[in-house]
Amino acid sequence: MSAATSTAPVSQVRPSGLPSLSVEREDIVFGTLRPGRLFAEITIHNTGEERSETTVAVLQSAPLGVFVPWQPLGVIRVPSLAPGGSTTIREEFTYTTPQVLGSIDKLPPERLLTALGLGEPDKNTRQPAPPQNPSLVPALLALLQQGGAPPAASADQQTPATDLLALVQQGSPHWAGNLNLFFPGADVERHVAQALRVYPGRVNLAMFIIGKPRDIYQFHFSGDAADWNARLFDTFHGRPILEGIHSPEVEEGVWHQPSTGLVLLMVVPPPEAETGAVNVHVRQKSSNREAVVEFTMDSRAAGPGCYKL
Repeated sequence: MSAATSTAPVSQVRPSGLPSLSVEREDIVFGTLRPGRLFAEITIHNTGEERSETTVAVLQSAPLGVFVPWQPLGVIRVPSLAPGGSTTIREEFTYTTPQVLGSIDKLPPERLLTALGLGEPDKNTRQPAPPQNPSLVPALLALLQQGGAPPAASADQQTPATDLLALVQQGSPHWAGNLNLFFPGADVERHVAQALRVYPGRVNLAMFIIGKPRDIYQFHFSGDAADWNARLFDTFHGRPILEGIHSPEVEEGVWHQPSTGLVLLMVVPPPEAETGAVNVHVRQKSSNREAVVEFTMDSRAAGPGCYKL
């Protein structure tokens, strides 16, 4: 744990009851140290004029996507911070690389979602174990409201959510997924698939989940690799995921209801392409909330990366 003076802009996410503490989406950084070992670094700023009180926050994880149900990952202790100060908290977690379900040219989306605990039960698919302590978040909030002492930073650590891309033998050596830092009354999220290998001059496919497909969503792109002919496609019930590229394109700025909750991202890097990033911004109509899924891509990266055509 370290502290330093912060010059970061004030976050739009300000926890209720903790008005001087702020966290930006970019303040949540995570990656894989070695196979099966995830690190997370969270930088928290005191933007107020008084020293903040020592408090706690809940770190949660979810499969790669937006509006996906969270599961508790751990509790972190946030120290008292001087005005204008910041602290970076580092935690590490162990996870198991999942068994590959199959390739997207044969696997239907509902089987993949069921394996992640997000679809209808399938008698042929083993369900993931439920969180060992599903009451962690409300219990923590009750503790804070009662003025209780913060638990140790390493308390109640659990396993990160399953890597969506690893289930179809895609992705990179880094765990791909969502991390969320939850304060009383507010939270800040980051959703990342990083260092994905792309194949210049070819059609490349990645994917992400929309956790509440019955709602309506609006999409748009940002990032330099959005110019790589970035497009989004729905997937179909009962048909291979890959067949989604034959569905009508999900147009930017148009309200759309997903068919299955599994969305394909397509990019076609030019022959000379090396690195790039695509951010998929997803706005939910019912809540007017926007979430961002970040894909960073590198033609020299390790791992299978994107599915190529």
